[in-house]
Amino acid sequence: MLSHHPCPIPKDRKLDKGFVLLEVLFAIILVTGVWFVQYEIYQRLVLRHSQLHAQKVSLRKKSDAFENQEHLRLNVKSESTYAASRLSDRSHDQPHHPQSITSQHHKITR
Repeated sequence: MLSHHPCPIPKDRKLDKGFVLLEVLFAIILVTGVWFVQYEIYQRLVLRHSQLHAQKVSLRKKSDAFENQEHLRLNVKSESTYAASRLSDRSHDQPHHPQSITSQHHKITR
């Protein structure tokens, strides 16, 4: 008797279907693995970027504080130098004016 199946499936064709399913499963696993690795790399990059940004902000704050201290130090130094030079100019002014000495002398002698 003949079989009613128009085209009987050979046994090796059944193995091919199983092999295709295995290939699809392997491809899905491979794609999922790559996706997880990329996601982990992205998380590490975001973390590193945020750490570098925090470090950059900290360095800028320290730099600004140092510049402010230096600015204040130089201003105080220049103001004290200016004040000292003004005082030394005033102390040198009195003995060098002969008119003031002679006018004081005339007041004493009168």
